[in-house]
Amino acid sequence: MEFQARFWNCLGSTLLAFALALEIAGAQDRATEPTSAAFDPPTMTVGGHAFSPTSFMPDPFIRTFVRNSLGFGISPEFDIPPFEVGGREYSLKSGQLVYALLEFEFQAALRPWLAFGAQITVNGRLATETLSLLSQGVVLINGYRLRALFDVARTKNLTIAVSAGAGNGGLVDISLARFITAFVDSGAITPENELVSSTPSVYTFSEIRLAYGVNDLLGFLFTGELAYGEDPADRRSDRWFVSLGALADFNMNRRWGAPIGFSLGARTKTNPTGRGEAGQNVVSFLARVSYVGSRDFDLGVDLSYDIVPIATLPEKVKFISAVVDMRLIF
Repeated sequence: MEFQARFWNCLGSTLLAFALALEIAGAQDRATEPTSAAFDPPTMTVGGHAFSPTSFMPDPFIRTFVRNSLGFGISPEFDIPPFEVGGREYSLKSGQLVYALLEFEFQAALRPWLAFGAQITVNGRLATETLSLLSQGVVLINGYRLRALFDVARTKNLTIAVSAGAGNGGLVDISLARFITAFVDSGAITPENELVSSTPSVYTFSEIRLAYGVNDLLGFLFTGELAYGEDPADRRSDRWFVSLGALADFNMNRRWGAPIGFSLGARTKTNPTGRGEAGQNVVSFLARVSYVGSRDFDLGVDLSYDIVPIATLPEKVKFISAVVDMRLIF
């Protein structure tokens, strides 16, 4: 299939560039360092501030870690537009949506300035009531990403890294309303009348990540990503995807001896499910509390307020979610 060929071409180019960079790095290391030199990657401390990692905002640090995130979210009640089946209009007063998130990420630091990472994400959304389930159906978003992360600049208070990679995403839409309407109108089940619609999407991306440490109490994270690939709403065309985010990180450990960290952040990104009537940007606000008493283990709870456009609704839906984020750092 076309999307598979494009994905493997993107992946092959990424892995080839990664292998060449690794070979050049190995040659430089052999020429400039003793063979017994130890590999000591940089820590997550900049300007005296020890950052607490979070799934909400990627950081620029070259570290080896394994991360697992599990979350749940729910929307307040919202108005559902009427829909028609067999010439009869059904009007729904309100409904709710819930979603669940499962994410796994691994990153390996291969050089003090180079890391390779992989990420798998599964995100499901469905309605809570029978009629709203009929109207909105079930949506499953899944995918994986492969990337190389490069440490490009480091000063006393600032660390900058860039990453590049490829991803493969999938949008599975189970629409009961679409299936029933087409069945009633045609009187038969046809190949075009699909209950389950699956749309894969292949893309490449580049990203910049910054960490700025003000002091031992306060630090900031910034990120920007630009991706290009297949449009989940229309696979016959390609589109650009943009993501921007900023986060303020507070660490109470060094100043007051309390192994607790807090974070406040905001992010906007292109809607991964395609264009909708309510727009195409997802806006999120984050509050996080985390345990920062260990260099090798991080545990946090991310609370977020997300404003999400949905293609079948005229207005954006607000979600309140909680994500438990666990990370082992090696």
